[in-house]
Amino acid sequence: MVDSAGQVGIGTTNPGYKLQVEGELFLNIDADSTLLLGNAGTNASKIYAGVSDALYIGGNNEAQLYFTADGNSIVFYNEQILTSATYSSGFAGSGWTINDTGTADATFDNLTVRGSMNIFELVVSQIKATNGAL
Repeated sequence: MVDSAGQVGIGTTNPGYKLQVEGELFLNIDADSTLLLGNAGTNASKIYAGVSDALYIGGNNEAQLYFTADGNSIVFYNEQILTSATYSSGFAGSGWTINDTGTADATFDNLTVRGSMNIFELVVSQIKATNGAL
């Protein structure tokens, strides 16, 4: 269906966009199964299916992260940092970050371990005790 403004609707008789699809959509775009969002130049974001049905998402035409087909892994490229939107570093900072730029580092405000935990090196900056001694 094409309305008087030239907007195309598939599964709808009242499209609100240049192309509006209601329901499932299958795109077989090119040999690499790549969907570009934005222009086709260096500012395009892309989503594509890769080796073994992994899903890749990237910007500037490079993969930034991908999800493995089995759903067990999310892999980050380049900076390899996963962080909360409100993260700020330092003693008075807040939020959380997991960083893998050679060594795996993580920063959290609080950490609760319900099972066992193995620690190979422990640096303590402050000790507090509640209802008992260490």
